[in-house]
Amino acid sequence: MYPFILALLCLAIINGCQGKIDADKAAELSREIREHFRRTGANWVSPKMFLELNLTQNSKPIMFVFTSRSCADCRAFMDSWGELDKVTVSSLTAQFLSVLALDDYAFEVPELGLPTADYLPRVIFADPDGKVLPELKNSESDPFAPFFYERASDVVEVMRKALAQHWEYMGTDVFRGDLQQDIL
Repeated sequence: MYPFILALLCLAIINGCQGKIDADKAAELSREIREHFRRTGANWVSPKMFLELNLTQNSKPIMFVFTSRSCADCRAFMDSWGELDKVTVSSLTAQFLSVLALDDYAFEVPELGLPTADYLPRVIFADPDGKVLPELKNSESDPFAPFFYERASDVVEVMRKALAQHWEYMGTDVFRGDLQQDIL
């Protein structure tokens, strides 16, 4: 009986140590992913920063990017941001409240009504108040995964549509409607 209890105790200690090592690896990978996105010129906030914001003072549309460090599609998606022109990425993401939610965050904001899905990467757009805009989705994706994006260039297309819709709603004609050129 005692050897059995001793064996269970040893397994618990080993698994506890492994969990700490995995958590450290996960934290390091998360930092690497955020750094990768920063190098692309993107302006991102973390889910923690987003939850601390007062949305009543927000005037920018919101873009939620859900991705994972362990998913092959997500890694290809993240790499595709680096293929875009830095000015394009920087100027577009600066006009959004862009939230990068990696899988190490338990990011749930029930009052926003974010669609739940089990596919990654996905990008969801919302108005400045946080109301999800379901019409802003990837036109090339599977109908059962409307917020799935394979490439960053597809996201940029929808970002331009979101901005045009936002500016129309705000009643401004400061920016060109076709948005073929990105604004700095």
